[in-house]
Amino acid sequence: MNIERIAKELDLKILSGSDRMNNTVTGGYTGDLLSDVIANSVKGMFG
Repeated sequence: MNIERIAKELDLKILSGSDRMNNTVTGGYTGDLLSDVIANSVKGMFG
């Protein structure tokens, strides 16, 4: 699947990188800051 197809399927507006729309996407990653902090903090780290 390429970036152009993903953008079309999700009705996304391309703001930059339009010259790379034919690049193949082979995977992805998502996350959020809170989960990262919880996963990597240790007792006593935040006072």
